[in-house]
Amino acid sequence: MRLEPKVAIEDIALDHGMTVLHTFGAVPMGVLMPHLREETISKILTMRDDPRVGSVVLDVNYYDKTPR
Repeated sequence: MRLEPKVAIEDIALDHGMTVLHTFGAVPMGVLMPHLREETISKILTMRDDPRVGSVVLDVNYYDKTPR
Protein backbone atom coordinates (compact mmCIF):
# COMPACT_ATOMS: atom_id res chain seq x y z
CA MET A 1 0.00 0.00 0.00
CA ARG A 2 1.07 3.59 -0.55
CA LEU A 3 0.35 6.12 2.15
CA GLU A 4 -0.35 9.81 1.98
CA PRO A 5 2.43 12.01 3.44
CA LYS A 6 2.93 11.98 7.21
CA VAL A 7 0.69 8.95 7.79
CA ALA A 8 1.99 6.10 9.96
CA ILE A 9 1.43 2.64 8.53
CA GLU A 10 1.00 1.32 12.08
CA ASP A 11 -2.07 3.56 12.50
CA ILE A 12 -3.59 2.24 9.29
CA ALA A 13 -2.89 -1.36 10.33
CA LEU A 14 -4.43 -0.83 13.76
CA ASP A 15 -7.53 0.92 12.41
CA HIS A 16 -8.17 -1.78 9.81
CA GLY A 17 -7.27 -4.85 11.90
CA MET A 18 -4.14 -5.76 10.01
CA THR A 19 -0.51 -6.63 10.73
CA VAL A 20 2.48 -4.75 9.28
CA LEU A 21 4.75 -7.21 7.45
CA HIS A 22 7.17 -4.74 5.86
CA THR A 23 7.79 -1.02 5.55
CA PHE A 24 9.91 0.78 3.00
CA GLY A 25 12.18 3.46 4.42
CA ALA A 26 12.63 5.72 1.41
CA VAL A 27 8.99 5.85 0.31
CA PRO A 28 5.69 5.93 2.24
CA MET A 29 4.79 2.34 1.41
CA GLY A 30 4.39 -0.95 3.20
CA VAL A 31 2.93 -4.44 3.18
CA LEU A 32 0.03 -5.37 5.46
CA MET A 33 -1.74 -8.67 6.12
CA PRO A 34 -5.23 -9.10 7.55
CA HIS A 35 -5.62 -11.18 10.67
CA LEU A 36 -8.08 -13.41 8.79
CA ARG A 37 -7.33 -14.25 5.16
CA GLU A 38 -11.03 -14.47 4.42
CA GLU A 39 -11.25 -10.72 5.00
CA THR A 40 -8.54 -9.75 2.51
CA ILE A 41 -10.79 -8.36 -0.22
CA SER A 42 -13.09 -6.50 2.18
CA LYS A 43 -10.06 -4.96 3.93
CA ILE A 44 -8.65 -3.77 0.59
CA LEU A 45 -11.97 -2.21 -0.39
CA THR A 46 -12.30 -0.49 2.99
CA MET A 47 -8.75 0.89 2.84
CA ARG A 48 -9.34 2.27 -0.64
CA ASP A 49 -11.95 4.56 0.93
CA ASP A 50 -9.56 5.72 3.67
CA PRO A 51 -8.24 9.22 2.80
CA ARG A 52 -4.90 8.43 4.49
CA VAL A 53 -4.22 5.67 1.96
CA GLY A 54 -2.96 6.64 -1.49
CA SER A 55 -3.38 3.21 -3.08
CA VAL A 56 -3.87 -0.44 -2.16
CA VAL A 57 -3.22 -3.50 -4.30
CA LEU A 58 -3.42 -7.21 -3.64
CA ASP A 59 0.03 -8.82 -3.67
CA VAL A 60 -0.51 -12.31 -5.02
CA ASN A 61 2.80 -13.99 -4.43
CA TYR A 62 3.03 -17.30 -6.28
CA TYR A 63 6.80 -17.64 -6.16
CA ASP A 64 7.34 -18.19 -2.42
CA LYS A 65 7.50 -21.81 -1.36
CA THR A 66 5.87 -21.10 1.99
CA PRO A 67 2.47 -19.37 2.20
CA ARG A 68 2.11 -16.15 4.13
